[in-house]
Parts: sequence; C-alpha cells; structure tokens
Amino acid sequence: MFDPVRQLEPTAPAADAPVSQGAHGWISPLPAGFGDGTHIVTITGAETPAGHDIDLYNMAASCVVIGAQATSAANESGVIPGGAAYVLTQLWTGADVPFTLTAVDAG
Repeated sequence: MFDPVRQLEPTAPAADAPVSQGAHGWISPLPAGFGDGTHIVTITGAETPAGHDIDLYNMAASCVVIGAQATSAANESGVIPGGAAYVLTQLWTGADVPFTLTAVDAG
C-alpha cells in the first residue's frame, strides 16, 4: 500500500476503517454501481497557506489498488475503473486540508 502508517496496522478489509483514518488518508466506499468504468471521481481540497497535493487510489473490494489519479496537481479527477469498490484519498503534501470528494456519471 502507499500509506506507511496504514502498513503498520493489521491487515483488514478496506471496509473496516483503519485506525489512522483521517491522519493523512481516507478510505471511502463507492456507491453501488459506481465501479463500472462509467463514472468520474474528483477530489478538491480547500486552499491553505501551505498548499496541498491530494491523490486518489481506486481499490477493489479486496483492497487491492486497481487504478490511480496521482499527479503533481493539487487536485485530481478521473474515471473510476471497473471493479472499484473504494477510493483512498491520500494527502501527499499539505496538512489539515478539508476536501470534497465527488463521484458522478460520466455521461
């Protein structure tokens, strides 16, 4: 996994929020039917004095990462791949950044 804090926690399904939930990452379940390759996920962080870089990792029900939107951009957006059940929002740089995560039909 990409989160060193999460690596130290016992292995558990993504549905079981890790103890570190909210420290610098957040696992969000997708609504039923959104892991079909026809929906778009967008993360938008609030402006802070230090700035931020938030990345998204798409995870299957087994918690295996199956796709990502992870660039040097402050915010990310992209198609949710087929088979995704969760989105891991990871604060790559910045601190205490409020964010909005949205998932919509691509059509």
